[in-house]
Amino acid sequence: MRVSAIPMVAAFAAAPALAQDLTEAEMLTLPRIIDALCVELVDASNGCEHALVLASTSEPDRADLLILPNRLARDAGPPIAVLRNLAYAGGFFGQQPSLEPGPEGGLILHEEQIAMGRTPWMQSLELRHRDGAFIVAAFSYSSYDRPMGGGFGCDVNYLERAWFVSADRVNPETGEVTYDISETGNLPDATPALDDWRDRRDLPAVCRDALGAWFDAAPL
Repeated sequence: MRVSAIPMVAAFAAAPALAQDLTEAEMLTLPRIIDALCVELVDASNGCEHALVLASTSEPDRADLLILPNRLARDAGPPIAVLRNLAYAGGFFGQQPSLEPGPEGGLILHEEQIAMGRTPWMQSLELRHRDGAFIVAAFSYSSYDRPMGGGFGCDVNYLERAWFVSADRVNPETGEVTYDISETGNLPDATPALDDWRDRRDLPAVCRDALGAWFDAAPL
Protein backbone atom coordinates (compact mmCIF):
# COMPACT_ATOMS: atom_id res chain seq x y z
CA MET A 1 0.00 0.00 0.00
CA ARG A 2 1.39 3.39 -0.95
CA VAL A 3 1.74 5.95 1.80
CA SER A 4 1.27 9.62 1.01
CA ALA A 5 3.55 11.45 3.40
CA ILE A 6 3.19 15.00 2.11
CA PRO A 7 -0.43 15.54 3.29
CA MET A 8 0.54 14.38 6.77
CA VAL A 9 3.40 16.86 6.96
CA ALA A 10 1.18 19.63 5.63
CA ALA A 11 -1.33 18.87 8.38
CA PHE A 12 1.35 19.31 11.02
CA ALA A 13 2.24 22.74 9.63
CA ALA A 14 -1.36 23.88 9.15
CA ALA A 15 -2.64 22.83 12.59
CA PRO A 16 -0.04 23.41 15.32
CA ALA A 17 -2.43 22.18 18.01
CA LEU A 18 -2.36 18.69 16.49
CA ALA A 19 1.41 18.61 16.68
CA GLN A 20 1.57 19.16 20.44
CA ASP A 21 1.32 15.43 21.09
CA LEU A 22 4.33 14.61 18.91
CA THR A 23 7.63 13.84 20.56
CA GLU A 24 10.69 15.91 19.80
CA ALA A 25 12.13 13.03 17.77
CA GLU A 26 8.94 12.81 15.72
CA MET A 27 8.94 16.54 15.06
CA LEU A 28 12.50 16.28 13.75
CA THR A 29 11.91 13.21 11.59
CA LEU A 30 8.37 13.25 10.20
CA PRO A 31 8.72 16.52 8.20
CA ARG A 32 11.72 14.97 6.43
CA ILE A 33 9.58 12.26 4.82
CA ILE A 34 9.39 12.74 1.04
CA ASP A 35 7.85 9.40 0.12
CA ALA A 36 7.18 5.99 1.66
CA LEU A 37 6.16 2.59 0.40
CA CYS A 38 5.54 -0.86 1.85
CA VAL A 39 6.77 -3.49 -0.61
CA GLU A 40 7.92 -7.11 -0.34
CA LEU A 41 11.64 -7.01 -1.06
CA VAL A 42 13.22 -9.72 1.12
CA ASP A 43 11.98 -13.24 0.41
CA ALA A 44 13.11 -14.58 3.78
CA SER A 45 11.18 -11.98 5.78
CA ASN A 46 7.52 -11.86 6.71
CA GLY A 47 5.36 -9.01 5.47
CA CYS A 48 6.35 -6.05 3.37
CA GLU A 49 9.43 -3.98 4.03
CA HIS A 50 9.05 -0.24 4.64
CA ALA A 51 11.02 1.91 2.21
CA LEU A 52 11.28 5.61 3.04
CA VAL A 53 12.91 8.56 1.33
CA LEU A 54 13.92 11.24 3.83
CA ALA A 55 15.44 14.67 3.20
CA SER A 56 19.11 14.53 4.11
CA THR A 57 20.30 16.27 7.25
CA SER A 58 23.84 16.72 5.90
CA GLU A 59 23.37 17.83 2.29
CA PRO A 60 20.57 20.23 1.28
CA ASP A 61 19.95 18.75 -2.17
CA ARG A 62 20.09 15.05 -1.31
CA ALA A 63 17.81 12.45 0.26
CA ASP A 64 18.40 9.25 2.22
CA LEU A 65 16.82 5.88 1.42
CA LEU A 66 15.91 3.72 4.41
CA ILE A 67 14.56 0.17 4.18
CA LEU A 68 13.10 -1.20 7.41
CA PRO A 69 11.66 -4.60 8.30
CA ASN A 70 7.96 -4.86 8.94
CA ARG A 71 7.35 -4.30 12.65
CA LEU A 72 4.94 -7.28 12.70
CA ALA A 73 7.45 -9.71 11.20
CA ARG A 74 8.82 -12.43 13.45
CA ASP A 75 12.34 -11.55 12.35
CA ALA A 76 11.95 -7.77 12.71
CA GLY A 77 15.23 -6.23 13.73
CA PRO A 78 17.53 -3.35 12.77
CA PRO A 79 17.21 -1.47 9.47
CA ILE A 80 17.86 -3.57 6.38
CA ALA A 81 19.52 -0.70 4.54
CA VAL A 82 20.48 2.88 5.36
CA LEU A 83 21.72 4.73 2.29
CA ARG A 84 22.64 8.32 3.05
CA ASN A 85 22.45 11.01 0.34
CA LEU A 86 21.52 8.46 -2.32
CA ALA A 87 18.97 10.52 -4.26
CA TYR A 88 18.70 14.03 -5.62
CA ALA A 89 16.15 16.21 -3.79
CA GLY A 90 16.04 19.85 -4.81
CA GLY A 91 14.21 22.71 -3.22
CA PHE A 92 11.27 22.91 -5.66
CA PHE A 93 8.36 20.81 -6.86
CA GLY A 94 9.56 18.81 -9.84
CA GLN A 95 12.82 18.02 -8.05
CA GLN A 96 11.66 15.42 -5.53
CA PRO A 97 12.43 11.68 -5.50
CA SER A 98 9.68 9.08 -5.28
CA LEU A 99 9.21 5.32 -4.87
CA GLU A 100 7.17 2.67 -6.64
CA PRO A 101 7.08 -1.14 -6.66
CA GLY A 102 9.34 -2.75 -9.23
CA PRO A 103 8.91 -6.00 -11.15
CA GLU A 104 9.60 -9.33 -9.49
CA GLY A 105 9.87 -8.01 -5.96
CA GLY A 106 11.91 -4.92 -6.70
CA LEU A 107 11.85 -1.27 -5.70
CA ILE A 108 12.18 1.66 -8.08
CA LEU A 109 13.64 4.95 -6.91
CA HIS A 110 12.75 7.85 -9.21
CA GLU A 111 14.69 11.10 -9.34
CA GLU A 112 13.95 14.16 -11.46
CA GLN A 113 14.77 17.74 -12.19
CA ILE A 114 11.91 19.00 -14.35
CA ALA A 115 11.33 22.25 -12.47
CA MET A 116 13.62 24.48 -14.50
CA GLY A 117 16.41 24.64 -17.04
CA ARG A 118 16.83 23.95 -20.73
CA THR A 119 17.23 20.19 -20.40
CA PRO A 120 15.06 18.67 -17.65
CA TRP A 121 15.95 15.11 -16.72
CA MET A 122 14.42 12.04 -15.09
CA GLN A 123 16.11 8.88 -13.92
CA SER A 124 15.11 5.63 -12.23
CA LEU A 125 17.06 3.09 -10.22
CA GLU A 126 15.61 -0.40 -9.86
CA LEU A 127 16.74 -2.23 -6.73
CA ARG A 128 16.39 -5.90 -5.83
CA HIS A 129 17.42 -7.96 -2.83
CA ARG A 130 19.64 -10.91 -3.74
CA ASP A 131 21.80 -13.16 -1.53
CA GLY A 132 21.44 -10.95 1.51
CA ALA A 133 22.23 -7.64 -0.17
CA PHE A 134 20.65 -5.06 -2.45
CA ILE A 135 21.78 -4.83 -6.05
CA VAL A 136 21.10 -2.38 -8.87
CA ALA A 137 19.05 -4.36 -11.38
CA ALA A 138 18.43 -1.59 -13.90
CA PHE A 139 18.91 2.11 -14.54
CA SER A 140 17.22 4.55 -16.89
CA TYR A 141 17.78 8.20 -17.74
CA SER A 142 15.92 10.56 -20.05
CA SER A 143 16.04 14.22 -20.98
CA TYR A 144 14.73 16.63 -23.60
CA ASP A 145 15.64 20.04 -24.97
CA ARG A 146 12.89 22.52 -24.16
CA PRO A 147 13.64 25.31 -26.67
CA MET A 148 15.32 23.30 -29.44
CA GLY A 149 13.36 20.05 -29.41
CA GLY A 150 14.68 16.51 -29.43
CA GLY A 151 14.99 13.95 -26.69
CA PHE A 152 17.41 11.49 -25.13
CA GLY A 153 16.95 8.14 -23.41
CA CYS A 154 19.33 5.55 -22.00
CA ASP A 155 18.32 2.25 -20.40
CA VAL A 156 20.74 -0.16 -18.73
CA ASN A 157 19.64 -3.64 -17.67
CA TYR A 158 22.34 -5.00 -15.41
CA LEU A 159 20.68 -8.36 -14.95
CA GLU A 160 20.73 -8.97 -18.70
CA ARG A 161 23.97 -7.00 -19.17
CA ALA A 162 22.42 -4.97 -21.98
CA TRP A 163 21.95 -1.29 -22.77
CA PHE A 164 19.85 0.75 -25.19
CA VAL A 165 20.25 4.39 -26.23
CA SER A 166 17.92 6.47 -28.37
CA ALA A 167 18.30 10.18 -29.11
CA ASP A 168 17.30 12.76 -31.68
CA ARG A 169 17.71 16.42 -32.52
CA VAL A 170 15.39 18.59 -34.57
CA ASN A 171 16.08 21.91 -36.26
CA PRO A 172 13.49 24.17 -34.58
CA GLU A 173 13.21 26.41 -37.64
CA THR A 174 12.73 23.77 -40.34
CA GLY A 175 11.56 20.74 -38.36
CA GLU A 176 14.30 18.68 -40.01
CA VAL A 177 15.72 15.82 -37.94
CA THR A 178 19.42 16.56 -37.72
CA TYR A 179 20.47 13.80 -35.34
CA ASP A 180 18.87 10.41 -34.82
CA ILE A 181 20.40 7.35 -33.19
CA SER A 182 19.10 4.07 -31.82
CA GLU A 183 21.82 1.78 -30.51
CA THR A 184 22.09 -1.26 -28.26
CA GLY A 185 24.96 -3.24 -26.82
CA ASN A 186 26.23 -5.53 -24.09
CA LEU A 187 27.74 -4.64 -20.73
CA PRO A 188 31.03 -6.16 -19.61
CA ASP A 189 30.42 -5.35 -15.97
CA ALA A 190 28.69 -7.51 -13.40
CA THR A 191 25.55 -6.37 -11.61
CA PRO A 192 26.64 -3.60 -9.20
CA ALA A 193 25.93 -3.79 -5.50
CA LEU A 194 23.90 -0.89 -4.13
CA ASP A 195 26.64 -0.22 -1.57
CA ASP A 196 29.04 0.43 -4.45
CA TRP A 197 26.52 2.50 -6.43
CA ARG A 198 25.64 4.94 -3.65
CA ASP A 199 29.07 6.59 -3.80
CA ARG A 200 28.60 7.35 -7.52
CA ARG A 201 26.81 10.48 -8.64
CA ASP A 202 27.48 10.06 -12.33
CA LEU A 203 25.69 8.23 -15.11
CA PRO A 204 26.85 4.81 -16.27
CA ALA A 205 29.60 5.28 -18.85
CA VAL A 206 27.47 4.28 -21.83
CA CYS A 207 24.77 6.81 -20.87
CA ARG A 208 27.29 9.53 -20.05
CA ASP A 209 29.06 9.22 -23.40
CA ALA A 210 25.82 9.09 -25.39
CA LEU A 211 24.43 12.10 -23.51
CA GLY A 212 27.58 14.08 -24.30
CA ALA A 213 27.17 13.29 -28.01
CA TRP A 214 23.52 14.39 -27.85
CA PHE A 215 24.50 17.72 -26.30
CA ASP A 216 27.20 18.19 -28.96
CA ALA A 217 24.58 17.65 -31.66
CA ALA A 218 22.38 20.51 -30.45
CA PRO A 219 21.47 23.03 -33.17
CA LEU A 220 23.29 26.34 -32.72
